[in-house]
Amino acid sequence: MLAQTQLKTSDTIYEINEAKKIINQRCLIAGLFSMKEKNIETHLASVELLIEKNDGIVVGKLVQRRGVSRAKKIGGMKKLDKPMNSATYLGRGKANELGRLSKETETQIIVFLHKLSEGQKRNLSKITNCQIIECEITANN
Repeated sequence: MLAQTQLKTSDTIYEINEAKKIINQRCLIAGLFSMKEKNIETHLASVELLIEKNDGIVVGKLVQRRGVSRAKKIGGMKKLDKPMNSATYLGRGKANELGRLSKETETQIIVFLHKLSEGQKRNLSKITNCQIIECEITANN
């Protein structure tokens, strides 16, 4: 089977470069979104469709929302699109929740809806005992 790495909608492109790894694997979708993001369900459904087109099995989804900044300093809104924790991208509690969920659902691969550093992938992989791959979401101009 030839892996389908990309799904295009009218306004968004979803791309999983390592899509061939998904074939016949139990996958969990995870991501961090700011409160500004209004299309989370659309993103999750599109990534789920892309996983299923590659014969992957979606066993769960985990989303962390980054709320309104409470910082007294100007510029707090700019931080809404930044990682919660530089080591795992997600906050510590949500990363641990991802570990529990991946164990409960016997997940093999976690498809993360953001670009991660190698260190973040390694740390999340240690917490979850799963392979971490990325799905990049970009505007379709």
